[in-house]
Amino acid sequence: LLYKGTIFKNGKIRLDHVSPSAKDILGVSASAILKDSSAFYDAISPEDRAWIFANHKRLLAAKNPAFLDKDVRLANGRWTRFRAYPKKDAEGNVCWNGIIFDISERKNAEDKLTFLAYHDPLTEVGNRELLFKDFPGIIAAANKNHKSIAVVSLAPDGLGQINTTAGLAVGDKVLTKFARRVESFLDAKEDLFVRMAGHRFIIVLGGLSSHVSANK
Repeated sequence: LLYKGTIFKNGKIRLDHVSPSAKDILGVSASAILKDSSAFYDAISPEDRAWIFANHKRLLAAKNPAFLDKDVRLANGRWTRFRAYPKKDAEGNVCWNGIIFDISERKNAEDKLTFLAYHDPLTEVGNRELLFKDFPGIIAAANKNHKSIAVVSLAPDGLGQINTTAGLAVGDKVLTKFARRVESFLDAKEDLFVRMAGHRFIIVLGGLSSHVSANK
C-alpha cells in the first residue's frame, strides 16, 4: 500500500494519495481515506495510533525528520510494517511518501514460536522453561512485598490406565481438561502453572499472605 501526505504546521493532516490496496490491508477504501484522513488513523490500533500521532509532532519539531520504520498493529488485528520518508518543505510542513506492508503471516509465525518456547503445545500451559524464567521474579516480588509463595506438585490419578484402555488421544483430552480445570482456580497475575513432563504439573502460588493461606 502506497500513500502520500502532509502534516501542516498547525497539526492538521492531509492525505494526498492512497493506493487501491488500502481496502485489502486496512479494511477502508482509498476514496474514504482521501475524503476523511481520520478513516486512515481509525484503522490503526489505539496504542499504535497514539504513537503515530506523537511521532507526527516529533516530525514537525525536528529540523531534519527521521525515516520511520515500525511494526504497526491494525484495529482489525492484522500486523503491518509502516515505512515513511518525510521531509520538510519551505513553509515547515512535513511531506512524506510512505509504504505499508502486510506482515501478519510473519508476525503470527513469530508469535507462535515465542509461545511454544515457553508453553506446552498440548495443554498450552507453561513449560519448564517458563518456570525457570519466571520463578526468580516471583521470589523477588514476594520478598519485596513481604509475601509468601508455595510450590505444589500434582498429577491426575489414573491417566496411565486411561492411556492403556482408551488410547493416548483420549488421555491427551483428559490431560487438557485437567489443565483447564486447575487454571480456573488460579490467579493468572500472581500464580504460575506449568507442565513439567508427562502428567506432572507444578503450581507456584505467589503473593500469599502466609504459608497457611496456601491451604485455602
